[in-house]
Amino acid sequence: HLTFDFTLLYQKWDAAAMASALRNWFTACEGNWPTLVFNNHDQDRSYSRYAKNGESDARAKILAALLLTAKGTPFLYYGDEIGMKNGRISRAELRDPVGIRFWPLTVSRDPARTPMLWDNSAQAGFTTGKPWLPINDDAAVRNLAAQKNDPQSIWRWHQQLLALRKQHAALRLGDWKEIYGGKQVLAYRRIHAGKAIDVFLNFSNEPVALPPVEGKVLLSNVGRTEVNGSLNGYEVLVVGELTP
Repeated sequence: HLTFDFTLLYQKWDAAAMASALRNWFTACEGNWPTLVFNNHDQDRSYSRYAKNGESDARAKILAALLLTAKGTPFLYYGDEIGMKNGRISRAELRDPVGIRFWPLTVSRDPARTPMLWDNSAQAGFTTGKPWLPINDDAAVRNLAAQKNDPQSIWRWHQQLLALRKQHAALRLGDWKEIYGGKQVLAYRRIHAGKAIDVFLNFSNEPVALPPVEGKVLLSNVGRTEVNGSLNGYEVLVVGELTP
């Protein structure tokens, strides 16, 4: 059995806060294998929780990288892979008994339960009938079909992360060690079977200097091919072929 820990869901957008939550969770597990989760059917979607003007997609990619490279079994909630946001639901459209009972308090869980956005057809390709909850208002542009054709999309980014995770056992099974921290950058090393991979996540929209970093660039969301001692704003950098 695996146990959900929702601490990460309630952290502010801050690398140090995320690092602290991870440390506490790993300690609480007492050597048992942890889980990683940012979304589920009872919580506001992380895309909406951390939305910030034109930076929301970049933040979604940071969270995806953390979820799929940190220590633990990751849980993806449907729609995470395309950056689904909370749906807008009128009082008449509410289905959640909690939301109906306590209206107008914003406690309904329905916004995180709207239909998956498959394409830009009627009802977003989810059904040919009337869905239980309304389709998100951005379905015409934020849907799986559209993101499959966009090499910079959140869906493509998830593809790359999952492929990297599949390729490197250290990302699936490795121990976890913080190697660099601060309010802006969360960095950690995954170690398994004599191999190590370093992950650097810049939670800021500003460039950040790093201490000396060695290794081969395995993945970067900004197209980086060489390590140069800094991170761009909202950059994810995964470096491998290291000796622990």
